[in-house]
Amino acid sequence: MNILHVCTPTSIHDHKWILFFSNRSDIKQFVIWETIFETPENQSAKKFFLENGITVLPAYSSFSLKNIFSTFNSVKKLNGLIDNHKIDIVHMLFTTPHALYAPFLTTPFILTTRGSDILKVIPGLRTTKGIKGWHNKILFSIFRRAFQKAAFVTSTSQKQIDCIADTFHLSRNCRLIRTGVDVETIAQLDASEYIPQPLAGVKFIFSPRWMFPQYNLETQIAAIRLLNKTLLEEYTFVFIHGKDVFMEPDDYFLKMKDEIENVAGLKYLIFDRLTPKEVWTCFKKASLTIMVPHTDGTPNSALEAMSARCKLIMGDADYDSILFDDTCIRINKTDARQLASAIESALQSYPDELLERAFSRVNLHGNRAIEMNKLLELYRCILQSN
Repeated sequence: MNILHVCTPTSIHDHKWILFFSNRSDIKQFVIWETIFETPENQSAKKFFLENGITVLPAYSSFSLKNIFSTFNSVKKLNGLIDNHKIDIVHMLFTTPHALYAPFLTTPFILTTRGSDILKVIPGLRTTKGIKGWHNKILFSIFRRAFQKAAFVTSTSQKQIDCIADTFHLSRNCRLIRTGVDVETIAQLDASEYIPQPLAGVKFIFSPRWMFPQYNLETQIAAIRLLNKTLLEEYTFVFIHGKDVFMEPDDYFLKMKDEIENVAGLKYLIFDRLTPKEVWTCFKKASLTIMVPHTDGTPNSALEAMSARCKLIMGDADYDSILFDDTCIRINKTDARQLASAIESALQSYPDELLERAFSRVNLHGNRAIEMNKLLELYRCILQSN
């Protein structure tokens, strides 16, 4: 089968889904994206796909109601590429904005929602007032047609499926497929081989979410200020900026870095980025992992921590209960005192049954191989019905 993935070239989630099928002799993969992603920074993404045997097709223009001529040309271009490369299935890996072109395609397609697209962006189109409101209502109707026409819609959480049902009165073709993580690879990883050099022989507490506003570093730092001084002497706190090589440090990062530097007695390290194997190693070596974002979906970082049998503290976001209920310590995400108390408690006496239950749950419900094979079955179903 020939599959065309409409993707965001730098999305790690898109990479994981696409790469899973890259070594199969029975599947030929193509990728395409909008021209807005045709930047010098994204040349590495193009190289990544090509090195993994995935064909990169020419970019197309963003959907526009104001520039109908451009939109018409993009529809023509997409269908021409589909015809020329004998594409069997188009898979749009995030619905906003990719799905706007879906109703006009000449081949079966799958839509994938990942969170904010169906939970916030699409429903929000109906609430806009004034002239822009009419514009957004037209966009909403196009999205609705895309969801109705899709061979399947996959979502990474049950909450998204429920939202699709509420928004479009549609559920017959919806399937729950989580992104998942490489549970066995993480569990079997030789941590001594990939530990970042500054962490060799160091006892540390890991904050794996990037230093961006939505990940609520301010509560973590406030909690660290409340910790016992002997604990600060014993442990190093490890953060990841999430900085791209082309990106200048932003105001939020600089503010958080300044606050970290001003915590008396704190030992810390901030990495710009870590490779996946380095991150997995950090989970395996960390004494504790912390994440208390303001909002969240189903975080792969939490699933990776669970796969590594790492002690884990999470906030009170609306998480997938089948994965995160009774598998870690949960706290109020904005309560620094509660977080400080949870850190001290977890380091002293974290229940072993939480670690084992977490590993069992992620293996059953967050295993990438299992989840991607669910997607493969959808591909086969579409191919057989056509």
